Amino acid sequence: MNMKLASLALILAACASPAPGAAVSPVVARPDPVVHVHAAGEAAFFANAYLVETEHGVVAVDAPFTVSEAKRFRAELDALKKPLLAVLVTHAHPDHVNGITALVEGRPEKAPIYALPGVQRTLREIDGPKRAYWTPIYKDEYPSRTTFPDTEVKDGQTITVDGVGFTAHDVGAGESADETVWTMEKDAFVGDLVMNHVHPWLAEGRSGAWIASLAAARPVLAKATKVYPGHGAVGDASALEWQKSYLEAYRAAVAEVAKGKASLDEAQKKALETRMKAFLPGAPLEALIAMGADPVAAELSHP
Repeated sequence: MNMKLASLALILAACASPAPGAAVSPVVARPDPVVHVHAAGEAAFFANAYLVETEHGVVAVDAPFTVSEAKRFRAELDALKKPLLAVLVTHAHPDHVNGITALVEGRPEKAPIYALPGVQRTLREIDGPKRAYWTPIYKDEYPSRTTFPDTEVKDGQTITVDGVGFTAHDVGAGESADETVWTMEKDAFVGDLVMNHVHPWLAEGRSGAWIASLAAARPVLAKATKVYPGHGAVGDASALEWQKSYLEAYRAAVAEVAKGKASLDEAQKKALETRMKAFLPGAPLEALIAMGADPVAAELSHP
């Protein structure tokens, strides 16, 4: 090394090294988000909602069905003592959106409520009929007001909240008319795309579309290590295959007992219940088995 290069190397080394006794600022890593699970009780269909705690705030994914569950969810948020930064909606069914009002009202900050255009449209279409159906049953436990999403997000769009990215994936119709998967690094919030080891809601007769949406979600969840379902325990990407196996078993059972007809009589519904209880013994929401019978029979009779 010649003298000029040697001198340059010494200067660079001096610049790169702290002076003796000088304080060195440590590099502080941003803490990983923490997901808090709110698992509702039977009256609220065992639906899940989530609070994602970031360094400086909280992002909610969905919100519970009944007034009581919504108050519990709000108390869990308040206990974190951080501002609500955003609400992410997976789909339009009331057991996942009713509690948004209790979550946001009276807070000093105004958190945006994100949803795909199809989810927003469906929610506005079904809000009145759902309210008319459920209010006589639940009375004061059904919220008197619905808070609708106010910020549209597109398929594939990533929103960044407190340095954490959340990406919306439109996987099509299934359990509801529009299903969204929200991914956060290797975590996936899949809404009712997966009802993990819980008898699912099939009363809208979209079992075939649901299977297709599971296929659409596979590449989205290819790197997911945790899958947060709309109902049931947190799992991994294998939950997609389990959900598909349930839907295929249900469709096969309906086809066998309906014998091509668009509806089932009471005896046939009992036979369907027996088969699906054997497929998933002791699982919650057994009442939903019969509720899906006629819609799926009609679906299968007009392929």
